[in-house]
Amino acid sequence: MNGEYDQYLSTFIDEAQEYMRVLNDKMLALESEPENMTAINEIFRAIHTLKGMSGTMGFETMTKLCHRMENVFDRARNGEIEVDKDMMDALFSGVDHLERMTQSIASKGSDSGTDITEILAVYERINRGEKKPPEKKPAPKPPTVVEKKASKSPSKQPKTAGIPAETGIKGQRKEERLEPVKQPEPQVQGTQKPDYSEGFESPIPLPSEIQNTLRKGIEKGYVPYYIQVKLTSGTLLKGARIYMVFHRMDEMNSEILYSVPDVETIEDERFDLTVEVVLLSKVPQEKIAEAILNIAEIETVKIHPLRFFEDIEPESTPPPAQVVGQKPIESPRMGQADLEQKAPPVEHTVAPSGAASLSKTIRVDIEKLDTLMNLMAELVIARSRINETLKKYNIKQVAESLSQLSRITLDLQNIVMKIRMVPVAYVFNRFPKMVSELSKSFNKEVQLLISGQETELDRTVVDEIGEPLVHLLRNVIDHAIETKEERLKKGKPAAGVARLNARHEGNTVIIEVIDDGKGLDRDSIARKAIEKGILDEPTAARMSDEEIFLLIFLPNFSTKKQVTELSGRGVGMDVVKTRIESLNGSVSLESVKEVGTKVKIRLPLTLAIIQALLVNVSENVYAIPISMIDSTLNLPIADIQLVQSREVVVIRGEIIPIIWLQEVFGLSRNRERQSVHVVITRVGQKKYGFVVDHLLGQDDIVIKSLGRLFKNVKEFSGGAILGDGRIALILEGTTIVAT
Repeated sequence: MNGEYDQYLSTFIDEAQEYMRVLNDKMLALESEPENMTAINEIFRAIHTLKGMSGTMGFETMTKLCHRMENVFDRARNGEIEVDKDMMDALFSGVDHLERMTQSIASKGSDSGTDITEILAVYERINRGEKKPPEKKPAPKPPTVVEKKASKSPSKQPKTAGIPAETGIKGQRKEERLEPVKQPEPQVQGTQKPDYSEGFESPIPLPSEIQNTLRKGIEKGYVPYYIQVKLTSGTLLKGARIYMVFHRMDEMNSEILYSVPDVETIEDERFDLTVEVVLLSKVPQEKIAEAILNIAEIETVKIHPLRFFEDIEPESTPPPAQVVGQKPIESPRMGQADLEQKAPPVEHTVAPSGAASLSKTIRVDIEKLDTLMNLMAELVIARSRINETLKKYNIKQVAESLSQLSRITLDLQNIVMKIRMVPVAYVFNRFPKMVSELSKSFNKEVQLLISGQETELDRTVVDEIGEPLVHLLRNVIDHAIETKEERLKKGKPAAGVARLNARHEGNTVIIEVIDDGKGLDRDSIARKAIEKGILDEPTAARMSDEEIFLLIFLPNFSTKKQVTELSGRGVGMDVVKTRIESLNGSVSLESVKEVGTKVKIRLPLTLAIIQALLVNVSENVYAIPISMIDSTLNLPIADIQLVQSREVVVIRGEIIPIIWLQEVFGLSRNRERQSVHVVITRVGQKKYGFVVDHLLGQDDIVIKSLGRLFKNVKEFSGGAILGDGRIALILEGTTIVAT
């Protein structure tokens, strides 16, 4: 790739990945409804844009593949070929090739490693249209971007029809006078102009030094031009497109003197769709316009020579000027009289300063967001330290200022957290295609229904949940959903349904994977657990259905007798549980035989800053995430009962097991107390009571990793630095309950 485009590579990859998701979604919609013209047009636009982007970046293989796919969809939307299974398979294969190229570009900076010879041959066969009579020649390739835009309607034929004056360059003009050495008079015809009017007639104000340069250029035989370039709506790499325009002008030995907006604004893409340029050139304006129009995603180009104000004589038509002895070039489109009497040279509206229409979103590198979050975390810690220090003093003024600082810090913290939030659609959108392909491979009919994809999670969490959801959906297709014949025998619809739901619930996000398959077989799971020595028969008989079902999350546990490419080794569900718990989340499972199964994942909104209840256990401080806590209470020791050798307490008719954290951490237990503080927590679908010495209060804490040295300590999910400098370990409820 050319070095000039390196700065756009990251943006290109992000945009390409988004278009891959769009293509997958729309292709699935088209597969289920082959006559859906809306889907065909959206796919065509996406491929066309991707072709333009890849062409700009110099990725020739991707550009070639996009062009052939574009041809297929162009003929489909024109009704020349029908969308059928053969065509859809070929197009899905093309999207797979594009995804591999995008991955190659991201890792190697090149798309040259992908062989597209075979798929291109398939597209050529499709383009020939096998249903057409053999004597018909293959349909011509669609016109180029420029030709296609120029031929859509008379109003746009050609694009350069918007050029207000046709001139020969190299000092030539048609029906126009330009005296390069003539100095303007102080007074000009008509009303008083701004200060820049005492020189060249330009739709944009030109500084005096630019006008001086233009005059010198004219003396050397150059022609000054005003050019307005407008990009098509929805152009993504706007800066790259305008850079291509500048580069093309530079190749034609034309010198750009002035632009609106300026170069820095263009590089930052802080402009709408229109850029105006003043340049000196000896190239005919028709060639300049043609060269610019050959660049993708250019909608219109308007170009005309700049003139002195005192040279304009609207009452009469001046004789053609002869400059440097060249013969003027005739224009078939517009005469000078038309130019001077009917219309201004270019449509131009000068926006007020600062009122430019800018994009409402910007792209920010995730590393910058991580840095911002780290700084925000340090600010939270510093605020806590100040708060702890001021508790020793009673200074009213400082307390008020600190209270205001705390509010501002909390607002800033919330904003930073929201910046990092992305919709779960970022992950969900990849699954329809996967489910469709797996269903075909297993000869099953499975419909995936997604809801709540707008639910937002921290980007770090979203990046991690993809793999667990892949394993869950694979299990749904392989294990849960029956074949068409089996479902019909059971009186079920032929097509099975898998649901992927997401929603907010307090400070957590719930993701559910639900199917209407055959459900889990309690006896089969229990039997397998006994065979593996995990349980004995009396224990299995006492366990609830939910406890038995949770055994499928154990490593190397599978009830499937035959190992397939997707399942049977007992790895997938173990990965689900391990990954979700590493995110401080939990997994629960409900199932009814021959009705279906629901796997429920509960995740924290973020892994950076959380609210936690600080507790004291044997002079040590621990943190319990608020998302885990149901309630707190001061419980008399007499209310604790012993049931089956386990301490429990009955609260509002619910039996809750009691866990003494002192014993879990190997500390001595104080048995002389008459009452204890109990924190009722939710772990999975059950509640547990954690006994602590004191409740210290709620606080925002910054989660810090414990590092490799403590990687085998499963009772804690991390640590936090408190305001007084002490370290609080964050409890991992799932592991503590298991011990």
